[in-house]
Amino acid sequence: MRRTREELGLAADLHEGFLFRYRAYLDNGLIENELVLMMVGRLAGAPAPDQAEVASLR
Repeated sequence: MRRTREELGLAADLHEGFLFRYRAYLDNGLIENELVLMMVGRLAGAPAPDQAEVASLR
């Protein structure tokens, strides 16, 4: 929730949603392999992303 406020300018009451595995084969022969926990919640207000942290938002 702290990072959501800092990076996106949002107040949200978050809870654990689902877990998924992300795997990408990179050009240099390395493999990016991550487990990602998605958090879900309702937003209170419109996003105001920190331009130094967020390149795009949808």
